[in-house]
Amino acid sequence: MDVASLFAARRGVEATIVLTPANAALIRPTLQRSTTSDHPVELLLYPFSSEAAGLPSGVENLATVSSEDDSKFTQAVVSSREAHDRLLQRTACTPVVTDLHFWWITGIAADIGILSISFQVIGAFPRVIMKQLGPRGDQDEQLREMALGLEASGMEFLWVVRSGDHGEHLKTEWMPEGWEERVKGKGLLVRGVWDGFRSTFAKEKVVVPAEAIERVVRKFMEGSGTEGEEMRKRAAEWAEIARAAVAEGGSSHKDLNSLIDELFVAREKTKDESQ
Repeated sequence: MDVASLFAARRGVEATIVLTPANAALIRPTLQRSTTSDHPVELLLYPFSSEAAGLPSGVENLATVSSEDDSKFTQAVVSSREAHDRLLQRTACTPVVTDLHFWWITGIAADIGILSISFQVIGAFPRVIMKQLGPRGDQDEQLREMALGLEASGMEFLWVVRSGDHGEHLKTEWMPEGWEERVKGKGLLVRGVWDGFRSTFAKEKVVVPAEAIERVVRKFMEGSGTEGEEMRKRAAEWAEIARAAVAEGGSSHKDLNSLIDELFVAREKTKDESQ
């Protein structure tokens, strides 16, 4: 959505997001706030094969899928390939920007002679964190260790935990007895919010202990003496660099416009070669 809005802000660019009905309902309010009437982003919908894959109707993202149904969800995602093929065949959208979850898009685009860009939605920072903490094992056991680690750190925190199976209320059997009362005023648990794509496989059984989580939280949030001050200083510096990069005239802003310029040139070249 953010990428589409950035593209749409450029004069001469018409941006369209291809997605499923349930996901469209989720992003439409935010999209309307982040775009203007002069630079709208269109939505193009395709049906998601939830029921055919053994999922309840309307289950179209991981926020409403239990870990036991991951394989069914993956099956439904892969079955979207035919719908994507039909949409690209009958529309004049070019280039197509996609992420690696829809790996077949680049092949379809190549077959029909349109440009495509593929990227990885999980950036470098989340990958580093996942590597540091290791793979997730039993979900309830890991949640319990996370809760104990956050409590032991003594730091203020906001912890967002995904909803239960198929949108049910979050189950709390994993929560240590009296934990919410003990962290009241210091930490807040938010239930039922989408946590993005899962990054581990069911076969992985490593659980990060509470002590390790406590050490990581203390190191990055509090530090000690010069080390802590230096870490917070670097964080503030990088935050300012990031804001400057995405502002008009910043490095990321310039890079995006350079990319769009290159795509315009490549599209015209493709048209000339096809004539």
